[in-house]
Amino acid sequence: MDRQILWGSADLWPVSGRQPHFKIVEAVTYVRQRFAAPTLRLSDAARHAQLSPTHLARLLKTTTGLTFLQHLRRARIDHAEHLLLTTLLSIKEVAARCGYAASGSFSRDFRRVHTCTPTEWRTRERCAHELHTPDTNCEAIGRTAS
Repeated sequence: MDRQILWGSADLWPVSGRQPHFKIVEAVTYVRQRFAAPTLRLSDAARHAQLSPTHLARLLKTTTGLTFLQHLRRARIDHAEHLLLTTLLSIKEVAARCGYAASGSFSRDFRRVHTCTPTEWRTRERCAHELHTPDTNCEAIGRTAS
């Protein structure tokens, strides 16, 4: 299994510094592959990994330092970042494609990670990566469009 896909960001590497238990790998992979389902639950990942929800929750927290919900949110926000940079989808559509039933929940979770709205992040990152489109206002954040 490709560790880069499973543990895409440093905060997902096991707290212990050791290779994670294969059941944890199965559960986190399951979440990373199915994050777009608005109804994805701990019980679904636990069933897939053949563990009880309580045992999976405990293993996730002790092994990775993150709860199931934190893994799910991280997978969703990672994908949202990709969509915000590479598409012109509306924030509502990005939220839906990332598994959020309500764009307000998506914006709240996004702000927890980035301390700005998805729209502000999109503008700042597009300008920083010179991926602006005619509607991108780089001047508003102190950058000039090329």
